[in-house]
Amino acid sequence: METEISVRVDPYEMLDNMSGREQMEDAKIDAVLEALSKGDEKAEQLVQGLTSRELSKLRSKVKASPVLENEWLHRVGTRGGVSLHDWLLENQYVEPVKRVSGTFKMTDYITPKNSKLYGGRLSGVYHDDKGYAVASDGIILVADKGSYDPKLKGKVIGKDGAAMGNKFPSWQKVIPIAEKTKSSRIDAEDLHRFVAGVLKADKHAYISLRFPDGTTVSLGADKLNLMLRAMKQLGTSELLYTKNGSMLVAKSDKGAALLIWRVLAEDESMEEYGYAYPGNTVSYHRGEVVSRMKQTK
Repeated sequence: METEISVRVDPYEMLDNMSGREQMEDAKIDAVLEALSKGDEKAEQLVQGLTSRELSKLRSKVKASPVLENEWLHRVGTRGGVSLHDWLLENQYVEPVKRVSGTFKMTDYITPKNSKLYGGRLSGVYHDDKGYAVASDGIILVADKGSYDPKLKGKVIGKDGAAMGNKFPSWQKVIPIAEKTKSSRIDAEDLHRFVAGVLKADKHAYISLRFPDGTTVSLGADKLNLMLRAMKQLGTSELLYTKNGSMLVAKSDKGAALLIWRVLAEDESMEEYGYAYPGNTVSYHRGEVVSRMKQTK
């Protein structure tokens, strides 16, 4: 027989406890920072005394330090049978931003002018014959009706505003049909705040996402940020992923966007620069934090 027990937690008491823990964390981190700045031999020992979460928080505050990076990689490498995504969830430190800044620009999605990718055909914005402005760098693609200019129909326009002689690849064929996609059930706005917070700490970061079917993928935080910015431009909050596990997809009546992931979930880049998106893990009910446990009699 199962009896459900509701446990009410005083939110103010919980916040006081959290504040006390944060003060202790900050004191330990400040001691390490001081030792590192002085070149103190005890710095390495102090770093080893940090929890992994404290170490992650410290790494977000300072430029790359061999002492910090070596200790982090050692801990990641000795995590045992725990998946990297789960280990990061348990040990990472991230401060999501309250409000995401940045302006959508089609030219953020193109390759540099001197790029040899696709013979340089992706170094401009294409205004096709269907009413879409299209841009891609071979990893991310966005097709947006709102950025289309009918006067430029059939032309590829470079970042300098000049028409180019490029023949843009056929982009419609790479957009997967609905039957080949699934819903990620991820809150796009929440994810965007998380990604923006990660980028404030590390511009070279990678983000690990886990989908409802257990699939875990890793993406460059900068590209994921552009994908989410494109979704806002297209007026959609539904983030899809393909059933074959190769890309993120978003669609609306205003256009489409997709992002191909190129980094393995357990890649070395993820070990060094990775963060795992936790989703919305805390629920609030009328200002109180409610925890429910089941006790078996």
